[in-house]
Amino acid sequence: MCIRRLNRSEAQMAIELSDRVFREKDQVSMGKAFPFIFSEAFIESSYGYFIEGKLIVFMGLVPSTICIGNARVQVYSLGSVCTHPDYRGKGYASEVLEQILKDLQESEAALLLISGDRSLYTRKGSRFFGETSVFEIEEHHKVDCIENAEIREMQQGDLHSITRCAHERRVRYEQTVTELNQLLQAEAYASCIKKQHRVLVAEVNDELKAFLVVGVPYHSDNKTGTVIEWAGDPRLLLALLKEAIEKYNLDKLQIKVPWQETQLVESLSVIPSATENNQGTMLIIDPEKLLGQLKPFFEERHVLLKYTKAEDKEGVYLEHNDGVQYLSNEALIAGLFNPHDRQLEVDFKVPLPYTAGLNYV
Repeated sequence: MCIRRLNRSEAQMAIELSDRVFREKDQVSMGKAFPFIFSEAFIESSYGYFIEGKLIVFMGLVPSTICIGNARVQVYSLGSVCTHPDYRGKGYASEVLEQILKDLQESEAALLLISGDRSLYTRKGSRFFGETSVFEIEEHHKVDCIENAEIREMQQGDLHSITRCAHERRVRYEQTVTELNQLLQAEAYASCIKKQHRVLVAEVNDELKAFLVVGVPYHSDNKTGTVIEWAGDPRLLLALLKEAIEKYNLDKLQIKVPWQETQLVESLSVIPSATENNQGTMLIIDPEKLLGQLKPFFEERHVLLKYTKAEDKEGVYLEHNDGVQYLSNEALIAGLFNPHDRQLEVDFKVPLPYTAGLNYV
């Protein structure tokens, strides 16, 4: 038995185990929906537990960069975590996760974003983070949108314009035009909830100014759509939301808006909403790397933050005008990323994109 990264020849083995655990007959294969995990070009980032050459635990690991203003935070996302039914309850998954966390200490990554919230992860220190407003928009809801925009379905020739629009977001996953196209085709999160992508764009004076990726249900008896990703002027996004409901014959359309997108939240304020955390949980790989990578974000806000990694325990010592404050990794997650948490004596909050968008793992 051994724990190690997979090699290219083992991609199909990982797909078959993941499909067995996660997929039903009417869902596309995990191999198609998650190319950044399962393709031969990327499978070597992921880990498995092998017994006599048989893969019995798989954990998909995908590197990415999150842009937050001028800061670029290096992250890994963990998903498609599964154990063969015959080997559950033996602690093998915990051993694999332990090896991953050990190896990530040697990487440039500062954060691990995890698609789940099981005790498997929380025992290692992962915590809920962030906040989103959850809106369910129905056709009768009245919202203030731009009426003179031309709205149509995306064409392949729109890819560069959509990528440009996506890059204008201050908080986003870094996506090249090629990666964005792959993610639109893959339908990662949408396929998990039995939906497929439809992409609408809004043009003003023949220039693409906003786009909306909608998950439309596989089956006609389900009339609830899910917004997967978007970018652009909030008033144009409202027009796109209204068009999506009508065009795809939906009773309602759900969108989860991160707390920092205040203009869109305000524009939707006439609609009843609920609040919940960002999707999944987060674990800090290295607090010193995290704060270092966030330095440009702090500097934009004229925050001079001095910190020292705690040598005797996990976490950091923060130095500010009121003295020195110790924060564990778990407290640092809440202090930095939860907008209403007040553990930090210096008050600043770090926004993150919604993690169940196109880059969902």
